Amino acid sequence: MPIDRSSPKPPNAAIYAPTSSVFEAGSFLAVYGVGKSPQTGQLPPGALHWTLTGGAGQIAQLDGPSGDIVLPRTLAPGDYTLTLTATDAVGTGTDSRPVTIVAPPSLTISHSPSGATTTSGSVTFTVSADSAIGLTSVACTLDSADVTLPPVSGTPYSATFTATGYGLHTAVCQATDTAGYATSASDQSQIVYGFNGFLSPIDNPPVTNLGKGGRTYPVKWQLMDSLNHFVTSTSVVTDISYRSIACADLSPMTEPIETTTSGGSVLRYDSGANQFVYNWQTPSASTTRCYELDVSLNDGTVHSAFFRLS
Repeated sequence: MPIDRSSPKPPNAAIYAPTSSVFEAGSFLAVYGVGKSPQTGQLPPGALHWTLTGGAGQIAQLDGPSGDIVLPRTLAPGDYTLTLTATDAVGTGTDSRPVTIVAPPSLTISHSPSGATTTSGSVTFTVSADSAIGLTSVACTLDSADVTLPPVSGTPYSATFTATGYGLHTAVCQATDTAGYATSASDQSQIVYGFNGFLSPIDNPPVTNLGKGGRTYPVKWQLMDSLNHFVTSTSVVTDISYRSIACADLSPMTEPIETTTSGGSVLRYDSGANQFVYNWQTPSASTTRCYELDVSLNDGTVHSAFFRLS
């Protein structure tokens, strides 16, 4: 067997992972590499050291052949270098890979008319997305149902979709960039009936109505639709209940209780006065007590009045 009389050679380093070169700040690099000596073969784990460097110097480091290098969320987008260094008694060897750090896709959802609630008959949601490296998709759901959107053909991206019907509407969207990183966002708007408060003789919050327990009080109100027409169907009222509350601060003390009407009366709509009417037979009590009366509608709103009954 020939004798190698040449001078000892430094080790070699080889990076096998990651195979991708684009990563998002806040993610991590799953690295794997080996170091070998021409004289003795594969080096032990303690002989290997990883570094990630950029224009500001070293960003992160890791010892051993494999592991995860965490990329700080504050890491600025740009070009970096991943280096594996193998060291033995003879010297060092290195292998490097370029790494590009990108910001996650930007994504916003807005709606018109603006505000948490609207009496308009519809709400238009607008989704806007962008990415420095390009987008592969933007997908949305409206009230958990998929929305058909135009395909992504470039950046920036923008599309609209519309919600109709009374109640709370929730839009959820996700934008994915060409590196596979995604950003999600959501937005909500509630389409409600026009409600201008309870009508006389009931006073609206913050006023507390004073009365006698066991008596019947007519609770009246009007509702308007998106065309400013009177709503006349009693089916829009989903519940009428009351609960005991603390007289000092009007905080709830009990769970809601179904109300009782007087004389077999039920909720009705008075077409002559264009108003809903509910004759509430208040609970009897030997001492002064306070109550909250709640009228719930199928638009998701609850309208309340406060009573102090003795």
